[in-house]
Amino acid sequence: MKKIILLLLTVVLCFVTVGCEKTPIYDSSAADISTVVSEEQSQPEPLKLPDSVVKTDVPGLYSFINEIKDVTVMVNASVSGDVIRFEFMTPGLNMTSVKIVLYSLTEDKITGEVSLPESAWSIGELDGGGFYTVSLIDDEISFYDKNGKETHHKEAVKSNMSWSYATISPDGKYMLYNRAIDGRLVMYEISTGIETEINNEPGTYIPFSYKDGFFFVRSYESGIFKVSTQKREIESIYNKGNPNLITSSYAIGDFNSYFSIVPLEDPENAKMTALHEERENPVAASENFFATTVSDGGANTLRFYNIKDSTVSPAISIDGYIQKILFIGEDFALIVSSDIDFESISYYLYDLSETTSYNDIVISKADESVLMEEIIPEWKGDARLISLAEEMFEKYNVRVFFNYGDIDTEAFNYSSEKADEEVIYEKMQILDEFLEYFPDGMMDEIGLGHGTWIYLCGALRDTETDRNISALATKQFKHPLIIADVTFSEEVFKETMVHEISHLIDSCVDFKWLNGWFNLLPEDISGKAYFNSYYNTTDNAYTPYNNGANEVWFYDNYSRTFPTEDRAQIFSKMYFSYTEGELTEEFKKYENLKEKARFYSVMLRSSFESCKNAENLPWETLFGDIDENEFSWVME
Repeated sequence: MKKIILLLLTVVLCFVTVGCEKTPIYDSSAADISTVVSEEQSQPEPLKLPDSVVKTDVPGLYSFINEIKDVTVMVNASVSGDVIRFEFMTPGLNMTSVKIVLYSLTEDKITGEVSLPESAWSIGELDGGGFYTVSLIDDEISFYDKNGKETHHKEAVKSNMSWSYATISPDGKYMLYNRAIDGRLVMYEISTGIETEINNEPGTYIPFSYKDGFFFVRSYESGIFKVSTQKREIESIYNKGNPNLITSSYAIGDFNSYFSIVPLEDPENAKMTALHEERENPVAASENFFATTVSDGGANTLRFYNIKDSTVSPAISIDGYIQKILFIGEDFALIVSSDIDFESISYYLYDLSETTSYNDIVISKADESVLMEEIIPEWKGDARLISLAEEMFEKYNVRVFFNYGDIDTEAFNYSSEKADEEVIYEKMQILDEFLEYFPDGMMDEIGLGHGTWIYLCGALRDTETDRNISALATKQFKHPLIIADVTFSEEVFKETMVHEISHLIDSCVDFKWLNGWFNLLPEDISGKAYFNSYYNTTDNAYTPYNNGANEVWFYDNYSRTFPTEDRAQIFSKMYFSYTEGELTEEFKKYENLKEKARFYSVMLRSSFESCKNAENLPWETLFGDIDENEFSWVME
């Protein structure tokens, strides 16, 4: 899932570099790395509400009046024992700065702080109450104790490949990362620096937890997997639908007015229970509870479901924008809320045991025929829109949705608004004309026989970063899905559509072609070509905008964020070259960019039956005769 103006995916929007003296870089020939991780595992005393709380009118809900004064656009939080780790994130021009505040509920005070400069980091728990930080840009790993003191720092030595996402096991021994350049999962042994490539299909794999010798990872396209630290193998554990929420215990999603509750340790024992309210979204879970929210303007309705007892709490209302819900043991939930303008933050502690008016609910064995039954929104409203949508579906097997709410964008962490019907009709006409660019049957192939879906809406916004975007490519059940904002100009809309379709194409081609794309680059720059961060778009090296200091291999600096964005930018410019009847100035001037365009053309001919025997394909028109064997040297 890629965006034209995007920040990092939320599961790894974390950070580092500390304001304290660093220990020497770890000698990989020294003793076991686990010696730097605290092994204090004494059983903590049962947590009690701190003295700083103030009872509200809602039974069980307390206002948490603490010493923390930070106010930022985004707040994350996690808990280890009695210590809450707050992460206050402030997006900068290209990346994010972070302040970590450690707060002890037992002592009812701040016990440590760590300030992190603008960067892109992953952060998570270590045994004994500490935490780690992984630099996704500088390839550095740091360990901290529960008071925020750095205990270990290491510059990782890798095979000149950068990480998209990374997670470290709580014992500090292993890191699993998604290699950005080819989408492979790699196990990294921290003490020795030994890397083991996992035999997985390339893609975007997001490690999200670790338990009992297994890393758990998510792919939005393929489902949920686990990877053994010992066998170094990947195993699929759930691929039925795309759940809203995944924790170390459960995958929870809402399907057809039901919640599906899949225990990751026993996925065959999946449960289901009915939603209490339309658009109810699961946002947090613990061993026995999960929490849901329903947003309504400037307020949120919260409910807490008890999986073990088959009960649900009464609805409670919290003003503002819910930033985080965090379960603290099985007794409390932390609720962090900010006002609409992000000028103030409110903290609450919800005592789950004080809420006596739980209502009984039915939690039954999951019925896949009910949960996974495909419900296709009906076309309704303006007759012109319906007629054009039917025509496009008949011609291209592309189903266009245009009524507000046809697709729940919030399930993908985006908000949207109702768009003007006249604007939608104009963009649908443009889309109909644009789809003629592809040969008969190609869009059906891109949809893998299930059909491609396109949802047209207004004011598409990333709810995690609070940024407007023009579109995103993802998946809705078995359908490739593009969600696009129609309020952008005609030119931006066209460029957005070809850009996002390129991302869908990436999921259809064989890995050898994605790897071949990387092999096009000279060896001396191949390992440092891509930033692997949507933030880092300021370096113009190897682009036309570097005043001739480097050979040009990228159309612009955005092309250098990820290989998939590189291909999307090239394909987009190939489209505009075709519509304008001449190559863009960049294609005219730089042979390496033309070579990439020719490679893309060969890749499409080799990957799609609709392209293999076509005499002339639109994107090839201005790039001369295409020899399907001319890149055999790249594919070796």
